[in-house]
Amino acid sequence: MIDLIVSNNDFLVKEKIKQLIDEEVATFSTEEIVRFDMIERGFSFNSVAEAIQTISLFDTRKIVVLTTREKEMKKETEDILLELVQKVPDSVHLIINLEKKLLAKSALKKYLDKNSRVHALTNSTDLVNEYVRSEIKKRNIKMKQSVIFEFLDRVGDDLSKIRNEMDKFEVLDREITSNDIELLVAKNIDDNIFALSDAIVKKDKERVFSLYQDFLNLKIDPLALVGMVAAGLRRMYQVNALIESQYSSAMIAEQLGMSEKQAYYLTRNQQANPKKIMDLLNELAELDQKVKSGLVDRFIAFEMFLINVTQ
Repeated sequence: MIDLIVSNNDFLVKEKIKQLIDEEVATFSTEEIVRFDMIERGFSFNSVAEAIQTISLFDTRKIVVLTTREKEMKKETEDILLELVQKVPDSVHLIINLEKKLLAKSALKKYLDKNSRVHALTNSTDLVNEYVRSEIKKRNIKMKQSVIFEFLDRVGDDLSKIRNEMDKFEVLDREITSNDIELLVAKNIDDNIFALSDAIVKKDKERVFSLYQDFLNLKIDPLALVGMVAAGLRRMYQVNALIESQYSSAMIAEQLGMSEKQAYYLTRNQQANPKKIMDLLNELAELDQKVKSGLVDRFIAFEMFLINVTQ
């Protein structure tokens, strides 16, 4: 059996893959699931072919999930995929994700149209609105209706981006205003937060203070930065643990509910000692308490933290 999912929306793709796997497991009690992603270091189609053609060690059936990447798709790649899908045995359920529709004249498209179930996933306004409201309720985030509308205007229908923005709102621990939407959502802050966390761990003082100045220019409060950096460090700690357990970046993204882009960045840049990360988290927690207790100025406290940890 072959299922083809056509979408570049990480959230929708993950939900559909989960649904297909759940249906397979409920029907056949399938236990073995193998995942491949073209973005992974060391990826090869030979490994995919081996997984498809090798008999399952745990059951009579096996699920193989293959995520392709548009920037990696070439004519030669399509030819290899065509050869793969033509050799899928009855005992294997192959799930393929394509970020973009294939050309009408493509031999691969013609074969998949005839021999697979095709799922073209698109967002609807109702789906996006429902998702935003469910996240706000689940995370106990306070936002007026007018602010929600502003938020939706800025993020569009990218559910992964919406989820990432909600992570930032959650650590602010106060009502989200129109000003927050303007300052936080308009700029691509996620990547800079991970970059700042990474620079802190690596003691790259020049990079740390360059990024810090960028955040000040965006008028982001140092206390909010404490929470955001702590969240970034916790992600690094979790990623480190999963890497030790032989998780791929795609599996890490699914396990931690983060975008594959962030997971890919963290796995490629993971050099931190887990104990060092925990020490930094403890320092940030202590700093947070001192600032909230009025014992120290938030700007001075955070800047001294940056100076001390990069020495």
